[in-house]
Amino acid sequence: MDLNVKTSMDFIELIKKINSDITYGYPLEKILHNVIEIIYHNIKSKSVAVLLTDPSTEYLKVRSSIGLSQMFMNHFQRLNGTGIIAKMLRGGESIMANNVLPGTGEYDDLKLEIDFTSALSTRIYSHAKIYGYLICHRTSDEPFSREELSFVEMMAQFISIALYQCKLTTENIELTEIDKDTGILKFNAFSARLYREFERAKKKNENISIILIDIDRFKDFHRSFGDQVAHQLVENLITVTKSYISGLDLIAKYGVDQVTVALFDKDDKDACEISEKIKSDMYNLDFNRSHNPVSIGVLCCRPEEYCDINRIYDKLGICILRAHYKDGNTIINWNE
Repeated sequence: MDLNVKTSMDFIELIKKINSDITYGYPLEKILHNVIEIIYHNIKSKSVAVLLTDPSTEYLKVRSSIGLSQMFMNHFQRLNGTGIIAKMLRGGESIMANNVLPGTGEYDDLKLEIDFTSALSTRIYSHAKIYGYLICHRTSDEPFSREELSFVEMMAQFISIALYQCKLTTENIELTEIDKDTGILKFNAFSARLYREFERAKKKNENISIILIDIDRFKDFHRSFGDQVAHQLVENLITVTKSYISGLDLIAKYGVDQVTVALFDKDDKDACEISEKIKSDMYNLDFNRSHNPVSIGVLCCRPEEYCDINRIYDKLGICILRAHYKDGNTIINWNE
């Protein structure tokens, strides 16, 4: 598609294309690149860039550009709290600066990598959230016009919509991945992440050990104490389990009264030691009955093995059955 707008029909087709990219959920990087390419072709800029705030550092960084070097993009960062850019981000008007003199404060605030004569800049924001700004530089003597500024402001709004949609998509994924009752991963999300971790572990020649923890005689407990207390017992199991795993390990809900954990770079001996601590803490937990025993299955996945999650949990299920056969409060290691 021709990116140059020559007629009103060209403009309509261009808007339809951008809207289609956003509606169909194209990757954010692709949308950003398409929008700045449209700007680049229509207002004769030397460079066009999207700068967004990095949530982890609060610095503005170049997220996408045309006319800037990759090295500059990788190393550039700017505080967003001072100067003309900060004023614009806090709610001021867009910037149209023509024939700007080098060495002035305005010039220094607007400059990125290249020297320029004129600049256009407008903020990127949506639903009261400021994401960053869009900036265009020109090196010719031709000044930017009000029409060109309006065009850039409209393109910035499309970027804002794309960013807001990306934010909503991320939040929805997080909501669907997390079990709302316990705050830990649902098993489907756990499985998806585990498959990726298996590939990584094979490349690094690391073990991944999986444990499955089942609360013994949970149905009897539930009948005796009711929903709320039974749910609290599961919460207690999650709390105890979390205290013995690292931040990189995965924990998920598995069934009504079961919790599963993936322990990275740990063999079955390590997993059994952790399981023993969990079992001991739960047994000695003073919560609505004299003891709260659990049965635990352990399986170590070696890096040379093909790991099928369905088969893994079939084996762990057998471990739990064997532990129940021993009257519970038992750890069964499949590899033994």
